Amino acid sequence: MIKALTIGSATIDIIATVANDDIEQMTFHNSTASFLLMEPGRKVDATSVITQAGGGAVNAAISMARQGSQVNCLIKIGQDLNGDKIKHRLQEEGVGTEFIAHDSTHSTAVSVMITAHDRNAAIFTHRGANGYLTTANFSAALFEKNDLIYVTNLSNKSADHFPYLVEAAKKAQAFVAVNPGIRQLTSRAQPFFYSLTHV
Repeated sequence: MIKALTIGSATIDIIATVANDDIEQMTFHNSTASFLLMEPGRKVDATSVITQAGGGAVNAAISMARQGSQVNCLIKIGQDLNGDKIKHRLQEEGVGTEFIAHDSTHSTAVSVMITAHDRNAAIFTHRGANGYLTTANFSAALFEKNDLIYVTNLSNKSADHFPYLVEAAKKAQAFVAVNPGIRQLTSRAQPFFYSLTHV
């Protein structure tokens, strides 16, 4: 059995699906950009609204657990109902929660997605506690005896710790895989490229 650790984001995803007739789509002729248009002040009926746990580290951990791996997850959540929902979902899927960090200042991250027409969702994101991992959240036991350590996208101040995380994972003799986000790559390109020797 593979023992794995995922590190990164955890969110509550709220997904609203809107019928094509209830929201306008506009595409520019001289650009690849396309926009969903909503009338201000108008209440738009949704065909469905669902809420679920998401985020890079949560999604990867659940996927690995469903494939039979023993998985733990390092994420940071707020001390709120949304954080409790994420923790409960991980426990339901058999993902270890001992390394979950709690933030008393910032709320759990939330994404609101609106999908219509081509079903390519527009996403409003509040990154919340995701952006505030600190060295105090990295216990010595975190990296021990893992076959795989997967570092997903890190946001805001959490992204500053990327070089340390991949180096510590490599020192622990784990296979190290990463999936950085666009903002992480563009704002911290030099530390990322420096760290590739550990990936």
